[in-house]
Amino acid sequence: MGNSWQNKPKLPWTNSFNSSTFDVMELTSISHNSTNDILTLENQQSLKKKSEKSQSIFSTHLQSFKWYELKFSYKQNMLIVFDNIQEIERIDFRNKFEVISEQEETHIFTIKFESTQGIKTWKIRCKGIYDYKKWKKSLKKVLKMKWNKAKRCESCGLGFGLVYRRHHCRKCSRSVCDKCSPFRSTLPELAYEKLVRVCSPCGNELSDKRKGISRENTPNFALILPKGRFIK
Repeated sequence: MGNSWQNKPKLPWTNSFNSSTFDVMELTSISHNSTNDILTLENQQSLKKKSEKSQSIFSTHLQSFKWYELKFSYKQNMLIVFDNIQEIERIDFRNKFEVISEQEETHIFTIKFESTQGIKTWKIRCKGIYDYKKWKKSLKKVLKMKWNKAKRCESCGLGFGLVYRRHHCRKCSRSVCDKCSPFRSTLPELAYEKLVRVCSPCGNELSDKRKGISRENTPNFALILPKGRFIK
């Protein structure tokens, strides 16, 4: 996601006294110490059967595939999640946070983030279209990064000047040359609704994600490949 952050935009929730309430469902939980307990979205029926037998491996408060009403507050690039009794999670936007998909008709976002317990994937269901749009607008402004201003292409090392212009990948914010940024894509998770420049590594990652089987892990973006082939 890059290493420069904009601190001006603020989320709808500004402190614990003005928090927002959402329904949350935990879909996956991957331990830092083990890869044997990876939960994926590809076969949800088997996962649901498994989740009925035991509580989510790494969450002490949430059971997998069950909705919980939780409150969110925002402080210094951090989402603080708590129930009626205590704080249960801290989500740092600067630490591998990603909006995986959006479902406007059901007012649902799916997010993936790294916690102290491991990598988690949550569905967040807003109370209505107003809260959904408010989340969408403010969250994406926080996630947008300032562009790097490197003197050389951060992909191939080509020096920038009068002949070779410096461009920027809208996905990762790196400085890249034209040859190293052949992709064009919408980035709905960053509020780019029109086609924007994307570097090769980010473009390849986006292309791979379009091959996802389930709706939850397939972002709703459009992508143009270097050779002009269009993915929608």
